[in-house]
Amino acid sequence: PWVHLCTAKSFQRIYTMGLSSEMANHGVRVVGVAPGLVPTEGMLAATDPAAFKALAEQGPLGRACSPEDVAAAVVFVASDEASFMTGTILPIDGGTSSLVRGGRRMMRPAAPAPAR
Repeated sequence: PWVHLCTAKSFQRIYTMGLSSEMANHGVRVVGVAPGLVPTEGMLAATDPAAFKALAEQGPLGRACSPEDVAAAVVFVASDEASFMTGTILPIDGGTSSLVRGGRRMMRPAAPAPAR
């Protein structure tokens, strides 16, 4: 089942890059967003709540991405402050994509316990 996800993500990246090149002369910027784990109705209906919570807590920020996190990033990308961004995909995943290498999840080492 992962081949479908990988294909879609690869297409999104290449399409965004290509379209940005074609549309730049028209003053159009093209930026994709790649949300991480978002607790949508569909996701929650298809996932055990405890498993969803555990997966969300494994990310660097220790929580799932909210719809508001995605909306804030989209508002930024549409703003003048992002006027030089084009042809890229903006990950909105709380750093989770930085933990994945070669199809395997790289777990962060546990932080040492504070000295008492």
